[in-house]
Amino acid sequence: MPVLLALLRQLLMAFVSGTIVTGAQAIFTGFIQELVFEIKDTEGITEQDAKDVVANLLVDLAINTAAIMVVLKTGAGVKAAEWLGLTSRNYGKAALSKAAQTAAGKLAADGGKSMARRMLPKLVKLVPGPVGLLCPLS
Repeated sequence: MPVLLALLRQLLMAFVSGTIVTGAQAIFTGFIQELVFEIKDTEGITEQDAKDVVANLLVDLAINTAAIMVVLKTGAGVKAAEWLGLTSRNYGKAALSKAAQTAAGKLAADGGKSMARRMLPKLVKLVPGPVGLLCPLS
């Protein structure tokens, strides 16, 4: 009897898991198809071009997700916070000197774009073969 119950439990778990995965897959596939047709109709491009746009979005999403997972798994965020001294002041903002306030004001004025343009070539050297992770700023 316990063997029969264990087998029944496994079958029930497989059925429920399969149903959830199949349902999620159907919803996701339908969503992707609707997204392709919406982009095609809205932008006036071919279906293949719309599929390419959606595929690129999904690749970027996967790369960003992987990057976030790497940062979380390696503890890089905590290491960066410690290196910057955020942990020694309870993760609060530091008092800035006049020179630092001026520099922060310049960065805030253009949204950090000038800094990003200067840093991008340096960051590309750190990441071997980036695929969409560090895209050039327009």
